[in-house]
Amino acid sequence: MITSKFLSLIKSLLSSLPSYVLGCLPTIATIGASPMRGFLEKLMWVYRCLGCPFTGLYYTCNINNDETSLCCYWLEAKYFISIGNHDEETFKIEGLPYRPIGIHYKSLIRGQFTKEMKNIIEECTAQASVLERLSSLPPAYYMGLGIFAGISRLVVPRDCEYLPHITLALSWTFPAIFRRIFGGILVVKDPNEKFKLLEEQSEKKISKKNRKNKQNKKLTKRTPKIPKIPVKYCDDPEYFYVILTGLISIIIPWTVVILAKYTPPVGCKCICKYLSTPASIWSFNSFLALIQHLMGEQSVKGNKYLHIWFSISGIIVFLLLIAFVVVTSISLWVDLFGVSCSCTIVHEMNE
Repeated sequence: MITSKFLSLIKSLLSSLPSYVLGCLPTIATIGASPMRGFLEKLMWVYRCLGCPFTGLYYTCNINNDETSLCCYWLEAKYFISIGNHDEETFKIEGLPYRPIGIHYKSLIRGQFTKEMKNIIEECTAQASVLERLSSLPPAYYMGLGIFAGISRLVVPRDCEYLPHITLALSWTFPAIFRRIFGGILVVKDPNEKFKLLEEQSEKKISKKNRKNKQNKKLTKRTPKIPKIPVKYCDDPEYFYVILTGLISIIIPWTVVILAKYTPPVGCKCICKYLSTPASIWSFNSFLALIQHLMGEQSVKGNKYLHIWFSISGIIVFLLLIAFVVVTSISLWVDLFGVSCSCTIVHEMNE
């Protein structure tokens, strides 16, 4: 019995995967694209976006599609300075406690950007090539086709085999594909590294001048200044859009569970039981990410422990989705969940 199941598993892995499954893989990489330095950090961010839909959806749906906004999204809070007016006097707030996005949104004062800042933004961003845009079309095609096929096969027939629930479960990644095709602006380098380098260069210049002043017995001592992006208070914070994105990222994962539970063939192979696990992870993590955003974030990663947890959750979700394909291919639902998940029993119940 065990040998036959093992051989069936090997045969299933050797056989070609359904096209809609292969089409979903690039969508995960697309929504998790980041300018993080190093392969491991980039991979961890991909897993974070897979484990926490709010992270990817917020960046895709709430950040303006221009080089400056996309680049500034990745900057830490220390690289911003708030400039405003109070009683007709200009004041500056050095070192913002939180990044000026979302609930804590402050508009960029683009006219006060220095030449160095503009050069950094230009260096860190790039237009997506024709190949990058076209490479997003097959995933969009397979995902869109899988969504319609999944809905039609859930409503009309009673065949339990190869229902494309994965495309339905990952349908929340579709905005990232749409933006990649029609937006086309990518942040390819980490702007924090560039600002840090600019800060180090400023420190070297100031240190050199201080040494000269000391040799000339001058009392003037200069202190290095951290380059900061000027922002100002905005009367229209993005409360509505942030809350809406949070609610969507919490609720959307459960749509596929509801479809699997209440549409024919009802409860086929207990798919809804299995998919409720990644849906729970997605909703719980999105809720945590929303709360973290409301409290404020100093960096794009936020709390380091939550960042690690989101990344681990992404790995778990990825393994669950892969296991879903394997289990569906070799019919292990009865062995995992019992006779009540038998496709034959479900057919008899529906007839």
